[in-house]
Amino acid sequence: MKLFVHRFLLFILALPCLQMINTCLTIGNDPTDLKVGVVNFDADCTQNFTVGCDAEFLSCRYLNLLPKKTLTQVSHFNKQLFNGKINLE
Repeated sequence: MKLFVHRFLLFILALPCLQMINTCLTIGNDPTDLKVGVVNFDADCTQNFTVGCDAEFLSCRYLNLLPKKTLTQVSHFNKQLFNGKINLE
């Protein structure tokens, strides 16, 4: 009877640890190469913009700060063109 209680306690303690390890190994990685469609009516980010304290090109600075490894920015210059590009590939 004592051996059964020890095995049961070991099972009770080990099961959550195994579940946590399994979850971290399967879905714990960072996503990469996520395509993000960007429609920027605020400014044209193709030209050089300064890094000063002025309020011009704030959206360009924000888009420049997004991680390049995780997100791939797909620029669209027209709202109508953007509406036609939505697909789930």
